[in-house]
Amino acid sequence: MYGGTKPYKLSEYYKGATSGFVPDAPSTANIPVRTNAAGETQTLKISRFYGSAKEYVINVTSSTTNYNWYTAFSTTFTPLSSPYIARLVIGSGATIGATSTSTAALTVGGFPSGTYTFIDNNGKIYGAQGAGSTSIAVAGGAGGDAINTNTAGLVVRITNAGSIFGGGGGGGKGIDGTKGNNGTNGTQSYQGLGQFASSTEYNFDSTYWLTRNGGLVRILWNGSSVGEGGAYTAGSEQWSNTVSGRGFSYTDRKYSVTYSYTYYPTLYYTTYGGAGGTAGVGGNGASGRGHNNSTAALTGNAGGAGGLGQPGEGGNVTAATSGSDGTSGQKGGDGGDWGAAGNAGTGSGASAGGAAGRAINKGSLTITLSNTDTGSLKGAA
Repeated sequence: MYGGTKPYKLSEYYKGATSGFVPDAPSTANIPVRTNAAGETQTLKISRFYGSAKEYVINVTSSTTNYNWYTAFSTTFTPLSSPYIARLVIGSGATIGATSTSTAALTVGGFPSGTYTFIDNNGKIYGAQGAGSTSIAVAGGAGGDAINTNTAGLVVRITNAGSIFGGGGGGGKGIDGTKGNNGTNGTQSYQGLGQFASSTEYNFDSTYWLTRNGGLVRILWNGSSVGEGGAYTAGSEQWSNTVSGRGFSYTDRKYSVTYSYTYYPTLYYTTYGGAGGTAGVGGNGASGRGHNNSTAALTGNAGGAGGLGQPGEGGNVTAATSGSDGTSGQKGGDGGDWGAAGNAGTGSGASAGGAAGRAINKGSLTITLSNTDTGSLKGAA
Protein backbone atom coordinates (compact mmCIF):
# COMPACT_ATOMS: atom_id res chain seq x y z
CA MET A 1 0.00 0.00 0.00
CA TYR A 2 2.82 2.40 0.87
CA GLY A 3 5.10 1.32 -1.93
CA GLY A 4 8.85 0.86 -1.94
CA THR A 5 11.35 -1.49 -3.58
CA LYS A 6 13.13 -4.62 -2.46
CA PRO A 7 14.95 -5.11 -0.16
CA TYR A 8 12.41 -3.33 2.09
CA LYS A 9 13.71 -1.52 5.16
CA LEU A 10 11.36 -0.83 8.04
CA SER A 11 13.22 2.39 8.77
CA GLU A 12 11.94 3.84 5.49
CA TYR A 13 8.36 3.65 6.78
CA TYR A 14 8.53 6.07 9.64
CA LYS A 15 5.95 8.79 9.19
CA GLY A 16 7.47 11.74 7.37
CA ALA A 17 10.66 9.89 6.44
CA THR A 18 12.65 11.16 3.45
CA SER A 19 11.43 8.15 1.46
CA GLY A 20 7.97 9.77 1.41
CA PHE A 21 6.25 6.42 1.68
CA VAL A 22 4.18 7.29 4.78
CA PRO A 23 2.68 10.79 4.80
CA ASP A 24 1.74 12.74 7.91
CA ALA A 25 -2.03 12.34 7.74
CA PRO A 26 -4.97 11.51 10.03
CA SER A 27 -5.06 7.95 8.75
CA THR A 28 -1.41 7.41 9.78
CA ALA A 29 -1.80 8.73 13.31
CA ASN A 30 -0.58 5.45 14.87
CA ILE A 31 2.63 5.36 12.87
CA PRO A 32 5.42 7.24 14.68
CA VAL A 33 8.03 9.64 13.36
CA ARG A 34 11.62 8.52 13.76
CA THR A 35 12.46 11.14 16.40
CA ASN A 36 9.88 12.68 18.65
CA ALA A 37 9.79 16.25 20.00
CA ALA A 38 11.95 15.22 22.94
CA GLY A 39 14.64 13.93 20.60
CA GLU A 40 13.91 10.32 21.43
CA THR A 41 14.07 7.65 18.75
CA GLN A 42 10.70 5.95 18.33
CA THR A 43 10.24 2.23 17.93
CA LEU A 44 8.49 1.22 14.72
CA LYS A 45 6.43 -1.97 14.84
CA ILE A 46 4.38 -3.69 12.16
CA SER A 47 1.36 -3.54 14.50
CA ARG A 48 1.41 0.24 14.19
CA PHE A 49 0.28 -0.13 10.59
CA TYR A 50 -2.92 -2.00 11.46
CA GLY A 51 -5.97 0.10 10.49
CA SER A 52 -3.88 2.71 8.74
CA ALA A 53 -4.20 3.81 5.18
CA LYS A 54 -1.93 5.82 2.97
CA GLU A 55 -3.07 9.34 2.28
CA TYR A 56 -1.59 11.65 -0.29
CA VAL A 57 -1.56 15.01 1.45
CA ILE A 58 -1.00 18.47 0.01
CA ASN A 59 -0.81 21.47 2.30
CA VAL A 60 -1.69 24.92 1.01
CA THR A 61 0.01 27.44 3.30
CA SER A 62 0.09 30.57 1.13
CA SER A 63 -2.56 32.36 -0.90
CA THR A 64 -3.20 31.38 -4.49
CA THR A 65 -5.85 31.63 -7.19
CA ASN A 66 -7.73 29.26 -9.49
CA TYR A 67 -6.34 26.22 -7.72
CA ASN A 68 -6.76 22.80 -9.36
CA TRP A 69 -6.10 20.16 -6.73
CA TYR A 70 -5.51 17.27 -9.12
CA THR A 71 -3.07 19.32 -11.20
CA ALA A 72 -1.11 20.13 -8.05
CA PHE A 73 -1.33 16.46 -6.99
CA SER A 74 0.07 15.30 -10.31
CA THR A 75 3.11 17.54 -9.96
CA THR A 76 3.73 16.42 -6.37
CA PHE A 77 3.04 12.67 -6.61
CA THR A 78 3.13 10.05 -9.33
CA PRO A 79 -0.45 9.89 -10.62
CA LEU A 80 -2.23 6.61 -9.91
CA SER A 81 -4.92 4.97 -12.00
CA SER A 82 -6.62 3.19 -9.09
CA PRO A 83 -8.59 4.88 -6.30
CA TYR A 84 -6.73 6.16 -3.25
CA ILE A 85 -7.07 8.68 -0.44
CA ALA A 86 -6.13 12.29 -1.13
CA ARG A 87 -6.28 15.10 1.39
CA LEU A 88 -5.99 18.85 0.86
CA VAL A 89 -5.23 20.93 3.94
CA ILE A 90 -5.67 24.69 3.61
CA GLY A 91 -3.87 26.65 6.31
CA SER A 92 -5.46 29.43 8.34
CA GLY A 93 -3.33 32.09 6.66
CA ALA A 94 -4.10 30.98 3.11
CA THR A 95 -6.74 32.34 0.75
CA ILE A 96 -7.72 30.52 -2.42
CA GLY A 97 -9.57 32.90 -4.73
CA ALA A 98 -11.02 32.87 -8.23
CA THR A 99 -10.13 35.60 -10.70
CA SER A 100 -12.99 34.78 -13.06
CA THR A 101 -16.53 33.48 -12.72
CA SER A 102 -15.74 30.90 -15.39
CA THR A 103 -13.76 28.82 -12.91
CA ALA A 104 -14.11 27.99 -9.22
CA ALA A 105 -11.55 29.15 -6.71
CA LEU A 106 -10.81 25.50 -5.89
CA THR A 107 -11.44 22.73 -8.42
CA VAL A 108 -11.02 19.17 -7.16
CA GLY A 109 -10.16 17.95 -10.65
CA GLY A 110 -9.78 14.60 -12.36
CA PHE A 111 -8.99 12.09 -9.64
CA PRO A 112 -9.85 8.47 -10.55
CA SER A 113 -13.40 7.40 -9.83
CA GLY A 114 -13.72 5.97 -6.34
CA THR A 115 -10.99 8.14 -4.85
CA TYR A 116 -11.65 9.47 -1.38
CA THR A 117 -10.97 13.21 -1.35
CA PHE A 118 -10.80 15.08 1.95
CA ILE A 119 -10.67 18.87 2.14
CA ASP A 120 -9.72 20.38 5.49
CA ASN A 121 -10.26 24.12 5.19
CA ASN A 122 -8.89 26.44 7.85
CA GLY A 123 -8.45 29.40 5.51
CA LYS A 124 -10.60 31.24 2.99
CA ILE A 125 -12.00 30.03 -0.32
CA TYR A 126 -13.62 32.83 -2.32
CA GLY A 127 -15.49 32.70 -5.62
CA ALA A 128 -15.27 35.56 -8.11
CA GLN A 129 -17.70 38.48 -8.18
CA GLY A 130 -20.38 38.84 -10.86
CA ALA A 131 -20.00 41.94 -13.02
CA GLY A 132 -22.54 44.76 -12.88
CA SER A 133 -24.69 45.19 -15.98
CA THR A 134 -24.04 48.08 -18.39
CA SER A 135 -27.03 47.38 -20.66
CA ILE A 136 -30.72 46.88 -19.92
CA ALA A 137 -30.61 44.05 -22.47
CA VAL A 138 -28.16 42.08 -20.31
CA ALA A 139 -28.60 40.92 -16.72
CA GLY A 140 -25.88 41.35 -14.13
CA GLY A 141 -23.20 38.67 -14.21
CA ALA A 142 -23.55 35.54 -12.07
CA GLY A 143 -21.19 35.11 -9.15
CA GLY A 144 -18.53 32.40 -9.32
CA ASP A 145 -18.31 29.20 -7.28
CA ALA A 146 -15.92 28.74 -4.39
CA ILE A 147 -15.39 24.95 -4.74
CA ASN A 148 -16.14 22.68 -7.69
CA THR A 149 -16.26 19.00 -6.70
CA ASN A 150 -18.17 17.93 -9.81
CA THR A 151 -16.06 14.92 -10.86
CA ALA A 152 -17.98 11.67 -11.35
CA GLY A 153 -17.44 8.85 -8.88
CA LEU A 154 -15.53 10.73 -6.20
CA VAL A 155 -16.16 10.46 -2.49
CA VAL A 156 -15.89 14.02 -1.14
CA ARG A 157 -15.70 14.99 2.50
CA ILE A 158 -15.20 18.62 3.51
CA THR A 159 -14.42 19.84 7.01
CA ASN A 160 -14.72 23.60 7.14
CA ALA A 161 -13.24 25.63 9.97
CA GLY A 162 -12.70 28.70 7.79
CA SER A 163 -14.72 30.47 5.09
CA ILE A 164 -16.19 29.04 1.90
CA PHE A 165 -17.99 31.85 0.06
CA GLY A 166 -19.57 31.90 -3.37
CA GLY A 167 -19.30 35.18 -5.28
CA GLY A 168 -22.16 37.67 -5.28
CA GLY A 169 -24.15 38.37 -8.43
CA GLY A 170 -23.77 41.70 -10.23
CA GLY A 171 -26.48 44.36 -10.15
CA GLY A 172 -28.72 45.14 -13.14
CA LYS A 173 -28.64 48.40 -15.11
CA GLY A 174 -31.16 51.15 -14.35
CA ILE A 175 -33.59 52.53 -16.92
CA ASP A 176 -32.74 55.69 -18.85
CA GLY A 177 -34.77 58.82 -18.12
CA THR A 178 -37.11 60.37 -20.68
CA LYS A 179 -36.36 63.12 -23.16
CA GLY A 180 -38.01 66.47 -22.50
CA ASN A 181 -40.84 67.66 -24.74
CA ASN A 182 -40.09 70.23 -27.44
CA GLY A 183 -41.57 73.70 -26.94
CA THR A 184 -44.51 74.96 -29.02
CA ASN A 185 -43.90 77.10 -32.13
CA GLY A 186 -44.65 80.81 -32.26
CA THR A 187 -45.33 83.49 -34.93
CA GLN A 188 -43.31 86.57 -35.89
CA SER A 189 -44.71 89.37 -38.10
CA TYR A 190 -42.75 91.78 -40.32
CA GLN A 191 -43.42 94.48 -42.95
CA GLY A 192 -43.15 93.30 -46.50
CA LEU A 193 -41.77 95.28 -49.46
CA GLY A 194 -43.95 98.03 -50.98
CA GLN A 195 -46.45 96.80 -53.53
CA PHE A 196 -47.83 98.95 -56.43
CA ALA A 197 -51.57 98.63 -57.08
CA SER A 198 -54.55 100.47 -58.55
CA SER A 199 -58.13 100.69 -57.43
CA THR A 200 -61.41 101.91 -58.88
CA GLU A 201 -63.93 103.48 -56.56
CA TYR A 202 -67.58 103.83 -57.58
CA ASN A 203 -69.40 105.08 -54.54
CA PHE A 204 -68.13 107.55 -51.99
CA ASP A 205 -68.96 107.70 -48.35
CA SER A 206 -68.48 110.62 -46.00
CA THR A 207 -64.70 110.32 -46.11
CA TYR A 208 -64.42 110.83 -49.86
CA TRP A 209 -64.89 114.21 -51.51
CA LEU A 210 -64.84 115.52 -55.06
CA THR A 211 -63.50 118.91 -55.98
CA ARG A 212 -61.96 120.32 -59.04
CA ASN A 213 -58.62 121.65 -59.96
CA GLY A 214 -59.16 123.74 -62.97
CA GLY A 215 -60.56 121.40 -65.57
CA LEU A 216 -59.64 118.24 -63.68
CA VAL A 217 -61.52 116.19 -61.14
CA ARG A 218 -59.67 115.94 -57.82
CA ILE A 219 -60.34 113.20 -55.24
CA LEU A 220 -59.88 114.02 -51.58
CA TRP A 221 -59.75 111.40 -48.80
CA ASN A 222 -59.83 112.67 -45.27
CA GLY A 223 -58.79 116.06 -46.59
CA SER A 224 -55.77 114.87 -48.56
CA SER A 225 -55.56 114.54 -52.33
CA VAL A 226 -55.30 110.96 -53.46
CA GLY A 227 -55.24 111.69 -57.18
CA GLU A 228 -56.81 113.71 -59.92
CA GLY A 229 -57.64 113.26 -63.60
CA GLY A 230 -60.43 113.09 -66.07
CA ALA A 231 -62.21 116.32 -67.01
CA TYR A 232 -64.74 118.54 -65.40
CA THR A 233 -67.21 120.33 -67.65
CA ALA A 234 -69.27 122.96 -66.02
CA GLY A 235 -72.97 122.30 -66.19
CA SER A 236 -72.58 118.65 -67.25
CA GLU A 237 -72.91 117.33 -63.69
CA GLN A 238 -75.09 118.20 -60.75
CA TRP A 239 -73.27 119.31 -57.58
CA SER A 240 -74.50 120.23 -54.23
CA ASN A 241 -73.66 123.34 -52.33
CA THR A 242 -70.26 123.58 -50.77
CA VAL A 243 -70.04 121.74 -47.41
CA SER A 244 -67.68 123.09 -44.76
CA GLY A 245 -65.45 124.60 -47.39
CA ARG A 246 -64.36 121.15 -48.50
CA GLY A 247 -65.60 121.43 -52.06
CA PHE A 248 -68.57 119.78 -53.58
CA SER A 249 -70.27 116.78 -52.00
CA TYR A 250 -71.29 114.04 -54.40
CA THR A 251 -74.95 113.31 -53.87
CA ASP A 252 -76.91 112.00 -56.79
CA ARG A 253 -74.66 110.83 -59.55
CA LYS A 254 -72.42 107.78 -59.80
CA TYR A 255 -68.83 108.58 -60.53
CA SER A 256 -65.97 106.18 -61.08
CA VAL A 257 -62.47 107.25 -60.19
CA THR A 258 -59.36 105.11 -60.67
CA TYR A 259 -56.23 105.91 -58.71
CA SER A 260 -52.90 104.18 -58.02
CA TYR A 261 -51.17 103.69 -54.65
CA THR A 262 -48.38 101.76 -52.85
CA TYR A 263 -49.13 99.54 -49.85
CA TYR A 264 -46.91 97.54 -47.45
CA PRO A 265 -48.25 94.07 -46.56
CA THR A 266 -47.76 92.45 -43.13
CA LEU A 267 -46.07 89.05 -43.52
CA TYR A 268 -45.51 86.24 -40.99
CA TYR A 269 -43.04 83.43 -40.34
CA THR A 270 -42.90 80.58 -37.80
CA THR A 271 -40.58 80.70 -34.81
CA TYR A 272 -39.68 77.30 -33.40
CA GLY A 273 -40.04 76.03 -29.89
CA GLY A 274 -36.92 74.98 -28.00
CA ALA A 275 -35.70 71.38 -28.12
CA GLY A 276 -36.49 69.18 -25.12
CA GLY A 277 -33.61 68.22 -22.85
CA THR A 278 -31.82 64.91 -23.39
CA ALA A 279 -32.73 61.87 -21.30
CA GLY A 280 -30.45 60.98 -18.39
CA VAL A 281 -28.59 57.69 -18.76
CA GLY A 282 -29.50 54.87 -16.37
CA GLY A 283 -26.90 53.91 -13.79
CA ASN A 284 -24.79 50.77 -14.24
CA GLY A 285 -25.15 47.91 -11.80
CA ALA A 286 -22.51 47.34 -9.13
CA SER A 287 -20.29 44.28 -9.10
CA GLY A 288 -21.04 41.66 -6.48
CA ARG A 289 -18.79 40.65 -3.63
CA GLY A 290 -15.93 38.39 -4.66
CA HIS A 291 -12.27 37.52 -4.36
CA ASN A 292 -11.19 40.69 -6.20
CA ASN A 293 -13.99 42.78 -4.70
CA SER A 294 -13.97 41.83 -1.04
CA THR A 295 -14.34 45.28 0.53
CA ALA A 296 -15.69 47.77 -2.06
CA ALA A 297 -19.19 49.20 -1.77
CA LEU A 298 -21.95 47.18 -3.43
CA THR A 299 -24.16 50.19 -4.19
CA GLY A 300 -25.37 50.55 -7.78
CA ASN A 301 -24.44 53.68 -9.70
CA ALA A 302 -26.78 56.67 -9.77
CA GLY A 303 -28.44 57.57 -13.06
CA GLY A 304 -27.22 60.58 -15.02
CA ALA A 305 -29.05 63.91 -14.91
CA GLY A 306 -31.40 64.84 -17.73
CA GLY A 307 -30.43 67.71 -20.04
CA LEU A 308 -31.95 71.18 -19.80
CA GLY A 309 -34.65 72.21 -22.28
CA GLN A 310 -33.58 74.83 -24.83
CA PRO A 311 -35.26 78.26 -25.12
CA GLY A 312 -37.72 78.98 -27.93
CA GLU A 313 -37.00 81.47 -30.77
CA GLY A 314 -39.47 84.10 -29.55
CA GLY A 315 -42.21 85.71 -31.68
CA ASN A 316 -44.03 89.09 -31.47
CA VAL A 317 -47.44 87.64 -32.36
CA THR A 318 -47.20 84.35 -30.46
CA ALA A 319 -43.99 83.55 -28.56
CA ALA A 320 -42.37 80.12 -29.03
CA THR A 321 -41.96 78.29 -25.72
CA SER A 322 -38.91 76.57 -24.24
CA GLY A 323 -38.49 72.78 -24.27
CA SER A 324 -38.94 70.94 -21.00
CA ASP A 325 -36.00 69.34 -19.17
CA GLY A 326 -35.19 65.65 -19.61
CA THR A 327 -35.60 63.41 -16.58
CA SER A 328 -32.74 61.68 -14.77
CA GLY A 329 -31.80 58.05 -15.36
CA GLN A 330 -32.67 55.47 -12.70
CA LYS A 331 -30.20 53.92 -10.25
CA GLY A 332 -28.37 50.71 -11.13
CA GLY A 333 -28.90 47.62 -8.99
CA ASP A 334 -26.76 46.82 -5.96
CA GLY A 335 -24.34 43.94 -6.23
CA GLY A 336 -24.98 40.82 -4.16
CA ASP A 337 -22.99 40.08 -1.02
CA TRP A 338 -21.14 36.78 -0.62
CA GLY A 339 -23.26 33.95 -1.99
CA ALA A 340 -26.22 36.28 -2.77
CA ALA A 341 -27.86 37.31 -6.04
CA GLY A 342 -27.46 40.82 -7.41
CA ASN A 343 -30.38 43.26 -7.39
CA ALA A 344 -32.25 44.41 -10.48
CA GLY A 345 -31.79 47.97 -11.71
CA THR A 346 -34.44 50.58 -10.88
CA GLY A 347 -37.35 51.27 -13.22
CA SER A 348 -39.73 49.25 -15.35
CA GLY A 349 -37.75 47.26 -17.91
CA ALA A 350 -34.41 47.51 -16.07
CA SER A 351 -32.12 44.51 -16.36
CA ALA A 352 -32.13 41.79 -13.70
CA GLY A 353 -29.42 41.10 -11.16
CA GLY A 354 -27.01 38.21 -11.60
CA ALA A 355 -27.38 34.82 -9.89
CA ALA A 356 -25.44 34.01 -6.75
CA GLY A 357 -22.29 31.92 -6.89
CA ARG A 358 -22.29 28.62 -5.01
CA ALA A 359 -20.18 27.78 -2.02
CA ILE A 360 -19.86 24.24 -3.41
CA ASN A 361 -20.77 23.08 -6.91
CA LYS A 362 -21.23 19.39 -6.27
CA GLY A 363 -23.07 18.50 -9.46
CA SER A 364 -24.61 15.05 -9.07
CA LEU A 365 -22.27 14.03 -6.25
CA THR A 366 -23.31 13.46 -2.68
CA ILE A 367 -20.75 15.09 -0.43
CA THR A 368 -20.23 15.06 3.31
CA LEU A 369 -19.85 18.54 4.75
CA SER A 370 -18.90 19.27 8.34
CA ASN A 371 -19.02 22.93 9.35
CA THR A 372 -17.28 23.63 12.65
CA ASP A 373 -18.12 26.41 15.08
CA THR A 374 -15.62 28.68 13.37
CA GLY A 375 -16.62 27.62 9.87
CA SER A 376 -18.75 29.85 7.66
CA LEU A 377 -20.48 28.90 4.42
CA LYS A 378 -22.18 31.44 2.08
CA GLY A 379 -23.95 30.28 -1.04
CA ALA A 380 -25.60 27.00 -2.00
CA ALA A 381 -23.82 23.75 -1.23
